[in-house]
Amino acid sequence: ERTSTRFISTDEGLSEHFGGPPADPGQAAPSPGSSEGKPVPPPQKPYFQFVCLLVMLFVVTAVIIYFALFAGVKQTTQNTTTTRKPQDEKESTAALELGSQPLFLQDFTRSPARRRFARFLDRGSRPDWMTPEREYDTASGISRETLACPSTQTELDRLSFEVKTDLSSLRRTVAQRTCRIKTHLKINVLVSFPCDVIMAKPFNEAYVAMVLDGFPTNLTFLYVLSGYRNQEIRMASTAIGNIPEFRRRLMKTAGQSRIVGHFNCSRAPFPSWGRSINVTQFQVKADLSFCFSKLSWKTCNATGEACTESFHDWVREHEFKQLPDFRMLAVSTWYGKKYPHFRLLKFIDVSTSCEIEVH
Repeated sequence: ERTSTRFISTDEGLSEHFGGPPADPGQAAPSPGSSEGKPVPPPQKPYFQFVCLLVMLFVVTAVIIYFALFAGVKQTTQNTTTTRKPQDEKESTAALELGSQPLFLQDFTRSPARRRFARFLDRGSRPDWMTPEREYDTASGISRETLACPSTQTELDRLSFEVKTDLSSLRRTVAQRTCRIKTHLKINVLVSFPCDVIMAKPFNEAYVAMVLDGFPTNLTFLYVLSGYRNQEIRMASTAIGNIPEFRRRLMKTAGQSRIVGHFNCSRAPFPSWGRSINVTQFQVKADLSFCFSKLSWKTCNATGEACTESFHDWVREHEFKQLPDFRMLAVSTWYGKKYPHFRLLKFIDVSTSCEIEVH
């Protein structure tokens, strides 16, 4: 008995050491070829669990981005639709057709959603100081952005000066855009001409010429100041060459030009020569579209409220991508009393800006 007990204890120790309980004496020992007595390895983790986790993270991120971008579009669109009344049958019919579509199609077929997504993508590609001012027109569905196109004014002589507008920021912004856009260069000119020059005797007429040097034909607008109502606006294409020579033949150029409109001036006090003098004022608004090579030239009163369009047509211009800046000349002359202290640059205020229309 003592020997048998010690043998069983030895078998139990060996069984625990090799990882298995002792075999039941009543059961038959497994055959060498069978797999019943072999230890079963633990199951391995499949790789598809890791793939499923990545897919779930991607779906959750996509849902968060969707609600972050388009959650406010639905509410804004519904408020605009309820508050704005259709003005004609076409607009009401379009609203009914759009309302019959599913809600998710309405969010994507409406242009504000697409524009908002495009602005979101474009905002990260530009620094904050280059971000333009935006203005959205709900009626036309056009987003207008105003860019700073700085201009420098250089005095050529006391009766002429030139304005150069830098277009690098406009070209850089256009190159970064992938959507359909329209680019505009806008020029505002406020002319203040002394009344003493016009009313002096002997006096015939005073001329203020604005030459757009950005065109191959040097498009020139001549303003004939006569001191009466309905003064003439003339347009001509001429070579500039030497500025003094161009000024001397300005009257001959005016006689060979054609009348494109009339304008009236308004009198106002103007601080100059150490005192306040009376000047006659008018304003010019030019809009040049680079995409369509179209020029709009308007002449307004001093406040810019009453305007008449003198020119609105296609123009031949240089290639926009090869145009480093836009150059405009202002030249004045008259016959009669000369004012040695008169400098045209001090009496004409020029401001330029660039505008982008995103459709």
